[in-house]
Amino acid sequence: MMHKKRGPQHINVPSAWSKEFISKNYRGYRPPVVISFYDRYDHLYRLLQSLKSCHEIELYDIFVFQDAHSYSAHGQNHQRIFFDEIKNYKKNISLHISLRERNLGLLLNSTEMISSAIEVADSCIFLEDDLEVSSGFLEFMSEGIEYALENYTDVVGVNGYMPPIQKFSPAKEVTPVLTKRWHGWGVGHIGHHWRRFTWPNLQDYKLLTDNYASEINEELGLDVWNMIRGVCFGVLDAGDVAVWFYSIMNNLDLVSPSFSLVRNHGFDGSGMHCVETDRFDIDNLPAQFKFNWDKVNKSPKIQKNCVEFRNKGFDLPAVNKQ
Repeated sequence: MMHKKRGPQHINVPSAWSKEFISKNYRGYRPPVVISFYDRYDHLYRLLQSLKSCHEIELYDIFVFQDAHSYSAHGQNHQRIFFDEIKNYKKNISLHISLRERNLGLLLNSTEMISSAIEVADSCIFLEDDLEVSSGFLEFMSEGIEYALENYTDVVGVNGYMPPIQKFSPAKEVTPVLTKRWHGWGVGHIGHHWRRFTWPNLQDYKLLTDNYASEINEELGLDVWNMIRGVCFGVLDAGDVAVWFYSIMNNLDLVSPSFSLVRNHGFDGSGMHCVETDRFDIDNLPAQFKFNWDKVNKSPKIQKNCVEFRNKGFDLPAVNKQ
């Protein structure tokens, strides 16, 4: 079997058009929110509705990048309904929609919009359309990005998702913690690191297996190896792996909430890289929007529970869905 040979390829791929689109609509109050979208309208409605409930939503500029589609008559009807209904959202939030003229695919649609937002604001909050967020999500991400910018030598970025490793109740408080496992479901990127992310290749795979296997197993979990192999061998597109590789090479942590502020609905079989499962379901999303950033520490218990959760026999397919 022939595998693609790839030298160091940077994940940072801004475009002049997307940069201009964001720049002319970005007011600069909070990090821009960028959303990757194709044709899962029901998912996007849910995400936008949840964003509307976020604290100080009026201060955020939201950019939806819809990848080009070969629309059938059914698809065109969905698009017309979508644009009619989206007008109701735009009355209450700063929402801007970009329609691609050609199909880029999920990966490039996502990395290009993130890269362009980074060029404009030096940070951004990235969401895929199949997510649902708590009312405190944007506040946590915005403050987490500020923390990451101030501590960039130690922190790679911000996660909004935390696996269901403990039950949340209203009596409990969500606190920022430092962990190792990057989950690409509602994330905050900062320019200093984003511009340095590269796709690992076959030589990098040998480096990881020879020198960092124990560290990866202990800090990320055994399930990452399928994804790492897929990306290094050129048969899988998964941005998480680029972040893992960079973080391992630079010994970086990430900021996560102690309880998840994100629910992923993509495991209904419609999501890229996702099988059908309820394994990652989050029962309750916290409504909290005040967080204590005075003391952000590593949590060995949360870190250990995350790895154990990931090691319970769940294998993510190492090929892209078509």
